Amino acid sequence: MKFKLIAVALLAACSGPTTEQRIASLEAERAAIHADLLRQQAECQAQAIEFQGNPRVALACADALRTTAETAALVIGTIDGRIDALRRDTKPRI
Repeated sequence: MKFKLIAVALLAACSGPTTEQRIASLEAERAAIHADLLRQQAECQAQAIEFQGNPRVALACADALRTTAETAALVIGTIDGRIDALRRDTKPRI
């Protein structure tokens, strides 16, 4: 009996992540991207305060933030598409 339990546990471990684990991983990746954007925005605000006499610094930071946000939007769209596909594949088919 113990051998059967060990065999089942080993097979489960080798089968790879479940759909729920994949979705959770993708959602964590999306949250990390959002956190990075918020961090970069806070850095831009801090630079704008620190370098008040030099508006070019704040403009450069804002430009970099805009570019990062545009890229993040594309990546998040891809992540959302993967999550939707995983959820569609796990729905029971009638």
